[in-house]
Amino acid sequence: LSAFTCIYDNRTYVCCLDQSARSGLRNSVRVLPDVTTLSYSSPMATATCTVFFSHSGADRDWVGHIAHQARASGVVVYLAEHDVAPGERLSEKVTKAIEASNAVIVLLSKNSLQSVYVQQEIGVAHHAGKSVIPILMDEVVGSDLGILNDREYIRLDPMEPGDALARLSIALGNLLAAQRKQFALELAAKQSRDEALVVAGAVLLIIGLIVISQSQ
Repeated sequence: LSAFTCIYDNRTYVCCLDQSARSGLRNSVRVLPDVTTLSYSSPMATATCTVFFSHSGADRDWVGHIAHQARASGVVVYLAEHDVAPGERLSEKVTKAIEASNAVIVLLSKNSLQSVYVQQEIGVAHHAGKSVIPILMDEVVGSDLGILNDREYIRLDPMEPGDALARLSIALGNLLAAQRKQFALELAAKQSRDEALVVAGAVLLIIGLIVISQSQ
């Protein structure tokens, strides 16, 4: 057998030809997926995980620290203030971003508790069934969680934030691992469907050739 690579539907395959097929005889080509070079054109190809960061603008300093830690954990952080789209309705933009995200981080402080936007974002995330990770500043107590009162939260101590940031990294790491597992399952299912289509096409081609040869 001799092997070469070929591309089909944005995926790389290893194709094996036996000697008779190489000589031009009517022998089949065995197509074997090469998982080491497999590529997929889906937007989820890199198994990215996006988190929407809900917060008050007054807490921008802590937002920067937390967003940096989240990115270091391997996730994409969406901040509405970095997605400027003049003329677009802010509520629609934020709703779409939350619905497209895998999870929502909410920084709860005395500022965000008074923010109508943050409360609306929590409501959208809750309605969309998103995983929500509340991060509570010192001045926030459990009774301030509202509809998030059944969620486990991370307590952020401004004097010693290391523990909170480490717990956030663990939570996001678990989220990313789950996303990658889901992506792998979806990719395997698509691969199976595509290979079934290839086999079905080959069978139809063979049947067509038989019909043509019998009619001659």
